[in-house]
Amino acid sequence: MRTSFRSVLAFVLVVVFAVGIVSPAAAQGPQDMLCGDLSADDCALLNGAQTALYEVSSFSVPNVSFEMSITVPEETMRMQGSGSAVVSLSPDVVVSLRDLSTTTAMFDYTPLFSLLDQIDSAWVEQVLADSLLSFRVDQFSIEPASYDNPSLSDVQFAWKDGTAYLFLTSPNGAEQWFGEEFSLSPDDREQIDAAMEELRAQMELELGDPDYLQSMDTLNELAGIMDGLSTVVYDHVQTARLADETRDGQTLAVFETTFDIDGLLHDPALPGAIIDMLNDPAFVEMMTQDGADYDPGDVTESQIQLLLLMAALSIKDTTYQIHTWVGVENGYLYHGDATLALTLDMGAGDAEMASSEMGMMLNYSLDLADFNAVTPDSVETPAAYASLDDIDDFMMGDSGMITGALEPGVEQSGSFDYMGGRDLYTLDLEAGDAVTLTVNTDSYTTVEVYGPDGFLMDSLDPLFDETLAFEADEAGTYLVQIQDSWQAEYQVQAEVE
Repeated sequence: MRTSFRSVLAFVLVVVFAVGIVSPAAAQGPQDMLCGDLSADDCALLNGAQTALYEVSSFSVPNVSFEMSITVPEETMRMQGSGSAVVSLSPDVVVSLRDLSTTTAMFDYTPLFSLLDQIDSAWVEQVLADSLLSFRVDQFSIEPASYDNPSLSDVQFAWKDGTAYLFLTSPNGAEQWFGEEFSLSPDDREQIDAAMEELRAQMELELGDPDYLQSMDTLNELAGIMDGLSTVVYDHVQTARLADETRDGQTLAVFETTFDIDGLLHDPALPGAIIDMLNDPAFVEMMTQDGADYDPGDVTESQIQLLLLMAALSIKDTTYQIHTWVGVENGYLYHGDATLALTLDMGAGDAEMASSEMGMMLNYSLDLADFNAVTPDSVETPAAYASLDDIDDFMMGDSGMITGALEPGVEQSGSFDYMGGRDLYTLDLEAGDAVTLTVNTDSYTTVEVYGPDGFLMDSLDPLFDETLAFEADEAGTYLVQIQDSWQAEYQVQAEVE
């Protein structure tokens, strides 16, 4: 089987488009084909959820959580987190988003140009002054964990009254608010206005270029010729209304959307739909722009069938399930969650290749509440805070970063591989303790000492000095960080008097 690079690229584009059009209506806007066997009223309620959000100026996110993992032979990487948020948008932003939602064509730039004409430094200042934002990371972790991938907890950010606030914790339990009031200087205003003027001029130049306009027309035509393929794909997308839920006195319609990927790959109508698209004049025109070599005859239906069969053999398990909760009375989206999973056998169908499975999984859950009911009192900010410029001197993280504890008079040894690394030790001291820290190494290892408040106290470069002496100003847990960018061995010892 011989196919040109352009032919293979064309097939990949088709697959990407097929996957891309399978999205929940709440995320992509009204798409009646996703309604399946829903009643007309249920379809309108589901497809109207996004439209309703364009009228929302404020809301809260009581809970958002996610878990993502990638598994390859003998190794799994997992990322997970949870948190909450409060959002109150400037009226100017709400109006702009509403205008953008009126776009009727995929490449209609009229609403975008209208928005760009409004944006200048005064608009930016007003938006910053009128906006309110707060989000909190309750927990975030990456496995396998490392010093460079520490798990985080209780990290908060807030924007209120033109001031940015950030709350961080340290591995020794210290807590600190940082903040800075923002205002635009005359230079800032001049740069913003100049940048927006340049952007508008560049877009007008591109949209006046016949070649660019032709490519946009081709893309619009391409969206139209996807109808046949979309019909086949949507045959394997099912949306059903489940039992209603109740939250805060509001009746919520629960919709479940599933996608049968295996059924799609085995659908006898799919190869023909792909061939029809590859042979469509608009698609051929797009693939042969700038004199590129593309012949739709290079790909036959039997070749497509073989590729789909190989894909079906490689995909062992799939899950595509999305839930959307919509308020029956107001049409707002109150909850969304999804489970997306895929297991691939990279050696399937190849007798000479050993079976090698790769798995990917994503779960997320999102709750929304307090539509148009958020007030400034919803976000609490500190009366006193350190400057944002001091963040670099603060040791951020949690106790999972700690390598071990330094005991007075006891030598501690460690090493780093060729990629380097960092170790973090605790040292419990009383106020007035005199400490002599000795580090022996033959590399470019650096040592930093952080106080009980999490801030940097002093540092040491063992190539120039092997000892660091300091006095504990207060009782508490101090942190000693040892770091190197290369392979290294070290010995560290603390003497306390």
